[in-house]
Amino acid sequence: MVFATGVQSNIATLPFLDDIREKYPIEYAGGLPCLNDDLMWNDDVPLFFNGRFAGLRLGPGAPNLVGCRIGAERIAWNVRDVLEKVGRGSVSNGGDVESGDEKLAEYAAGRHNRYDSLVGLGDPS
Repeated sequence: MVFATGVQSNIATLPFLDDIREKYPIEYAGGLPCLNDDLMWNDDVPLFFNGRFAGLRLGPGAPNLVGCRIGAERIAWNVRDVLEKVGRGSVSNGGDVESGDEKLAEYAAGRHNRYDSLVGLGDPS
């Protein structure tokens, strides 16, 4: 996940993204990446962006607190879908969480009751 604060506004000049840009090229507009609707690099690369670099999807308020909050909410709702797609998370029994890892994922995603997802995480079994 990349949160663009305090960096240059041109993603093509950031050396830590050289490998991603080389292996998974995407289009740019004014130095900003053309992300998919989920604020990911593309549908095959679950690299999320927020802040200034998500400006083409979030609008002119993207680098501000309100824009970043909207981006964070959008990303949070999609992280679970990405994890399930790659086989790292699953929910059954109509949404009841089965393991501690999944409870922690529920907490991190802000889904359901955030405090309920912490019940039993530190309990010895």
